[in-house]
Amino acid sequence: MSITIHPSPLPEERRNDPRRRAEMSVLDHLANSHLQGTAIYEWKAGADTQEVDIQLWVENLGRFAIQVKGGRYVIQNHNWRLVAPDGSLEERPSPVIQTWDGAMSVHDVLGSVLGFYIYTIPVLIFPDMDRDPQIEALARVKGVHLVWRGEDLSVLLEQIAATHVVRHPPTRAHIENEVHAMLYREPRSPYPSARRGSPEPGAPGVPTQMEMGAASVVIHNYGPLILNFNSTEDLPAIIASLSPTSPAKPCPGSSAETMPAREPSAPFGETGAPPQLPHPPTAERD
Repeated sequence: MSITIHPSPLPEERRNDPRRRAEMSVLDHLANSHLQGTAIYEWKAGADTQEVDIQLWVENLGRFAIQVKGGRYVIQNHNWRLVAPDGSLEERPSPVIQTWDGAMSVHDVLGSVLGFYIYTIPVLIFPDMDRDPQIEALARVKGVHLVWRGEDLSVLLEQIAATHVVRHPPTRAHIENEVHAMLYREPRSPYPSARRGSPEPGAPGVPTQMEMGAASVVIHNYGPLILNFNSTEDLPAIIASLSPTSPAKPCPGSSAETMPAREPSAPFGETGAPPQLPHPPTAERD
């Protein structure tokens, strides 16, 4: 079991670039982990959108938009600064906002290509930093998950996914089609049903895609609902059966839950960790 990396093999100029040292360490960790899935390295929706360092799919677990920031960051007067090798401070954009924007780009592209939206969990990795309460507070506001030096990324991804309602954990077929959609901006045909355990649209006794689309409704103070029915004549009865006083459920990823305790089994930079390039820490690229 392992994570397949796109592009493969990575171009030597990227692997040997000292500015990509932290990203390479994460990719090596994933490639040698117990997880099964696929990752795209350096993906952008367009010229004016935020780049996602690693877009990761883990089979039967979830989807993760990962930003990797090597080096040490500090926040001064609400501005982010990267500590340069000589000790000077270089102003940088907020990695938290970059991570969130990248995840939203993935969300938007998959939605526009496939015709329905799939939630991608934003994850920000600081492989050279210990926990920083100020950064943790900002990340909680945005719903961005953090990974620090000495933490086992593979185990943490499983724990992070457990804090979300992942309604449609990606199967291998889903991953292949979503990767294709992100790389080529078109769906593969036929695309597997996103509804876990349900047959393909158009099969005997199954609503067509048009009928399914008509069944997606929003009720005030209740939230979006996906209703399965065989004919539009059933819709009024189904809506009437819903309790208007039922509490609204929070959007997945909106709660600031505390992740369970974990024991690092393969921390970055320690014995047993995936190999890292022999480059000294330098100012990382944005």
